[in-house]
Amino acid sequence: MGALPEGYLLSSYAATLASGERARVVPGNPAASELVRRIRGQARPRMPYDGPPYLTDAEIDLIVAWIEQGARCRAASNRAGGRPSTSAWPPG
Repeated sequence: MGALPEGYLLSSYAATLASGERARVVPGNPAASELVRRIRGQARPRMPYDGPPYLTDAEIDLIVAWIEQGARCRAASNRAGGRPSTSAWPPG
């Protein structure tokens, strides 16, 4: 694997919603969100960059649902460095 693409960090909530050439995440609109295109393999480079394995359909559906619901960030997780709570994520 080569170097990761520059400027496409998802290490914080703010970075995830930041826009470059294409909007990473468009709250309420997964079809316009570059993140969804990348994790589905519809755009290159595919994410995660160190895959395979890539995300399962269930994991992708969870991200799509989050975007459809407005891609909100809980205030508590935002205070904790922008990391989302993993309590609702499926095991694995």
